[in-house]
Amino acid sequence: MLLYAQHKAKYIKKHPEDSGVGLDLAFAVRLQIAKSSLSSMKSGSRQIGVKLARQFEANFNMPSGWMDEPRLEPVVPKDTDLMRFLKLSMRAYEAADQDRRQAMISELQDELSCHL
Repeated sequence: MLLYAQHKAKYIKKHPEDSGVGLDLAFAVRLQIAKSSLSSMKSGSRQIGVKLARQFEANFNMPSGWMDEPRLEPVVPKDTDLMRFLKLSMRAYEAADQDRRQAMISELQDELSCHL
């Protein structure tokens, strides 16, 4: 679910110290559904019907029918070390000035070229 991926990215940025325990509950509350219903939808054992789709769109201020449009979903890393690295990298990048940002990108490109 793209809405879930978007919510997760915002939640992680807002709560970097949280290990993700409150993520599903916060999302379910925002959707106005039970956490168990969300779990069933994420696992694929429960489909999102038209009524729920419109409810989700309204709760996320999306245009009606947005959930009916096909789109590619972003890849969300499941590796906790990778997630920790990405969070720290984002924070370092956002805190850096333009020169340091360019240096960080160059360092990563150099590191990557050494391993290819």
